[in-house]
Amino acid sequence: MNAEARDAMTLEAAWPLFGLRIRSEHLLLRLPRDGDMPAFIDLAKAGIHPPDQMPFGVAWSIVPSPAFERGFLQHHWGLRAGLEGLEACRECSACEDAARTRRLSRLRRRPMNRR
Repeated sequence: MNAEARDAMTLEAAWPLFGLRIRSEHLLLRLPRDGDMPAFIDLAKAGIHPPDQMPFGVAWSIVPSPAFERGFLQHHWGLRAGLEGLEACRECSACEDAARTRRLSRLRRRPMNRR
């Protein structure tokens, strides 16, 4: 790839799922980027369930720093790396508007039949 083509490359061109946007009047869903992750880590560390309950099979939400942050990133990077087609929607971030990401919403879906 020559320097001009490399400079013109965008994240969306390299990984088209980053260009996916689902919009409504008050909501934008998009695939989270690395720049979104610190805010998601802060939200998760602030508490996502009552302290006396563990709703997850793996107690990832109470792991101490820095293992919590590293595990959080590794988990989401792994999910993103394996996404294909419409599977991207299960890892969309929900935004109140295009400028402010509010939370990471894992949208559940049934597995698609692959041929």
